[in-house]
Amino acid sequence: MLGFRKQQISNGFTLIELLVVIVIIGILATLAVIMVTSTRTKARDAKRVSDIKQIQTALEIIVLDEGVYPASVTSGQPLTSSDGAKTFMTKVPSNPTPVAEGACQSNPNNEYTYTRTNNGLSYTLTYCLAGDFGGLAAGPAEATPAIINTPIVPPAATCPASVSYNGDTYNTVFIDINGNGAVNTGECWLKENLKTTQKPDGTSLNNGTDYVCPAVNSATPNCADAAFVGYLYIWSSLMNGSTTDGARGLCPTGWHIATDAEWRALEVALEPTAPCNTDAIRDRSGSACDIAGAKLKEAGTAWWDTGNGGNNLSGFTIRASGFYQGGYYGYPKLYTEIWTSTTQSGNQKFRREFTAANNYITRATQNGANSFLVARCVQD
Repeated sequence: MLGFRKQQISNGFTLIELLVVIVIIGILATLAVIMVTSTRTKARDAKRVSDIKQIQTALEIIVLDEGVYPASVTSGQPLTSSDGAKTFMTKVPSNPTPVAEGACQSNPNNEYTYTRTNNGLSYTLTYCLAGDFGGLAAGPAEATPAIINTPIVPPAATCPASVSYNGDTYNTVFIDINGNGAVNTGECWLKENLKTTQKPDGTSLNNGTDYVCPAVNSATPNCADAAFVGYLYIWSSLMNGSTTDGARGLCPTGWHIATDAEWRALEVALEPTAPCNTDAIRDRSGSACDIAGAKLKEAGTAWWDTGNGGNNLSGFTIRASGFYQGGYYGYPKLYTEIWTSTTQSGNQKFRREFTAANNYITRATQNGANSFLVARCVQD
């Protein structure tokens, strides 16, 4: 009889196969943890930005109601009027935990910190982002009225004597705001208003909808004067479609439309005493930054009406350009109104106003949807 041997078949895994499976599971588990951690970090940063914006909104309501910002803002506590009669926030948000994560690990106790400044006319609100979020850089950051910004900004290496852009040459001016002799962001400005009729990509702008020619010596526009005072732009076209504070807009590469905060720093550098350094929202009553205004305005009556008191000691060379709104040219040779890239709310955009009658600098808002004003660029 023939003998048969049964072949033994193994239904299990070898040791090597088991080890491979374990390694793969470990890798997948690690990746899953990293993805979950990253998602949670971004969610916390989103809440931080949302919290700061909510607090800023409440602060703007308070300053409109009481004329000054509150003396204190405390996380976890209600935000009320000075007499306690009105409640603007039932509970001020707190920094989500863990606070010591990402770029904030060196700030383990970093809560939202509010400080009132300029005799109640301004404030700082500090916080920290664990990672880059929504165009904001990771790390400690500071919010001020109307903007959220990080205080650590890389300095510009030099302030060139001139910049060529879209067929025009712009002279520049350096204002040593920090007083250290170095060229930092916000200190190298174009000495002239923008006069481009093209977008950065070379696309032509539309005369009448994107920009209009200036009317300096009469209510009739004269496009030739744009070489001296610049064109007047609708805000959205000036910003090239962006709504981000400090966006490049129509400026040359490496430059951006000056922000409200950068104008403020410029003014205070030229007039560091009251009322210029304490008056955040200025009107035409009182000598509001008249020393700084005189230093910024071109002297004489070539581009200003009689009575102009400008001395242009800063070399900034502001000239009258008027404005255009609703088919009407306003105040030829009497006024200039200059856009910033900063939004107050909705279509209301911050601007600066200079007049021939006095040297005051008015900080106000203008409807960006139907107003055409000039603009200045500042180096990144």
